[in-house]
Amino acid sequence: MGNNLYKELRRSLNAHRYEKDHDTGLAHFPGANLAIGGVFTIEVNGQNPSSFHNLIVDDWLDTALDILFNAGSVPAGYYIAPYANNVSPSGSWDAATFVATGGEFTNYDEATRVEWTPAASSSGTVTNSASKAEFTIAASGDDTIWGAGILTNSAKSDTTAGTLVAANKDSAARSGLVDGDVVTITYALTLADNS
Repeated sequence: MGNNLYKELRRSLNAHRYEKDHDTGLAHFPGANLAIGGVFTIEVNGQNPSSFHNLIVDDWLDTALDILFNAGSVPAGYYIAPYANNVSPSGSWDAATFVATGGEFTNYDEATRVEWTPAASSSGTVTNSASKAEFTIAASGDDTIWGAGILTNSAKSDTTAGTLVAANKDSAARSGLVDGDVVTITYALTLADNS
């Protein structure tokens, strides 16, 4: 059964037979009756949370299939990173594009991207809502965050290692950030039966 599911998902990816629902953020695989997608939530100093659906990029879909069905290597961790440019990602983005085109936001005190630490899955969803990723804004530099991504490498602005899992832009920027502000980012990932 698992091998047939793997083959169907692989065929769907190779033939681009999947649909990305821009309203829900889910990637639907009709031949496998599966949907996968996530939601980012950003807030500043514990106020005004704003949630937006992610875009799971093509590169990660292949990587995830290899992990699930082909004994692929599981990343050591997943890391959340904000970005500063007013751009919406495309399915062809990768870790290097996230840094260059997205303009990875690095003006925070933490030495690395912040690890995504989800609790055990429940009802088909994993989330770090109990352990939000916190970014403490530093004294100078960028002061605007437009969106966020989740990657498999912890180093800020690294373009040579790791994989971009998902990213997207919020409907409005978080601007005017100042030294000491705390930006928190939550990411919830859902895998659902699409039959």
